[in-house]
Amino acid sequence: MVKLTLPYPPTVNHYWQSFTAWRAGKKIVKKTLSVKAKKFVNDVHFHVVKEKAAKRYATPVEINIGVYLPDKRKRDLDNLLKGLFDALTKARVIEDDSLIHSFSIQRLGIESPGRIELTVTPIEGE
Repeated sequence: MVKLTLPYPPTVNHYWQSFTAWRAGKKIVKKTLSVKAKKFVNDVHFHVVKEKAAKRYATPVEINIGVYLPDKRKRDLDNLLKGLFDALTKARVIEDDSLIHSFSIQRLGIESPGRIELTVTPIEGE
């Protein structure tokens, strides 16, 4: 089992940035990680190394997520998941986010600047 305390992630609405380019007269729209997303991925990697939590699970896992929101604004918790799961993969906690077979997420309170408390547990027998 891995336990981590992580910074508050960017929502899926702020995870990608698009830019437009023209090639041979054709419009091409490309997506890349936003500056906020890149910073979050680096922060997660730092916390994983600091807490010696790199397990690189290659088997199904369950993730329990507790969220401390940064303020009282209305927020959809499901918008946090994509960036969080991708960052866990890039930080080598799990081999691929397709290995997440179940997860739970709950609000734990409000604390500026916000944070995530999570556990990653391998699922036995799968």
